[in-house]
Amino acid sequence: MIDYNYHTHTSRCGHAHGTEREYIEAAIARGIKVLGFSDHILIESKNEETKAKLYDYIKTINELKEEYKDKIEIHLGFECEHFDDRVDYYKYLLKEKGIEYLILGQHYITDKHGKRLDMFDELDNPHEIAKRYYLCVKEGLKSGLYVYLAHPDLYTREFKEIDKVYLKYAKKICKAAKHYHVPIELNLNGLYYKKLKNISISYPCEEFFEIAGKVRNDVMVGIDAHSPELITNADYEWAESIINKYHLHTISRLNLKK
Repeated sequence: MIDYNYHTHTSRCGHAHGTEREYIEAAIARGIKVLGFSDHILIESKNEETKAKLYDYIKTINELKEEYKDKIEIHLGFECEHFDDRVDYYKYLLKEKGIEYLILGQHYITDKHGKRLDMFDELDNPHEIAKRYYLCVKEGLKSGLYVYLAHPDLYTREFKEIDKVYLKYAKKICKAAKHYHVPIELNLNGLYYKKLKNISISYPCEEFFEIAGKVRNDVMVGIDAHSPELITNADYEWAESIINKYHLHTISRLNLKK
């Protein structure tokens, strides 16, 4: 039974809904024993509104952690993009602000000149996207800042078919994660939208996790919850079937002790 989730968002990210308490209550009802909040990174120096959100996020989760300590184990984290100019800030959050963990969720990539690009809106060559995505992810894995790699196969969204180039970069990503001892995530939010919109090729991608099984990556299931309902309705059975089908080496707990 999958009884953990370290990938939970809040309404602060602008595209999730529900209160933190509702997420927690849904997790308890579903039998989740460990719930990690990992909203999209809030940059303290961006503006006063963002700074206020950051402090409210930290305060709210810590208060609920104490309130629910006899019912569920709660942790405080962030989902982050990896860029060199953010490394010091991430270290500051971990050291000074009580952030317990960071997960790597790379939605933006850089071109050969270092310019940041939205991989879904600003490039239309899936092979180039796969390459750039891999290079950014590899740097993140190498940094040692992240407890796991969220939706490692996110770049699947840009492919019309699973071709040799797709498989080449899937293997590169899996090998890099293995080399740097970073688990990868089997993402159930991607599965939810894949089914909802009847999309045949998107993440999570079975071919990707077939490779992960052969590479012997450590794998964690992540709900990537953007609503309490997703905690309730996530397809845990599908995740377990993929784990069994490809003999994935799974881990269910992160060591977050400082």
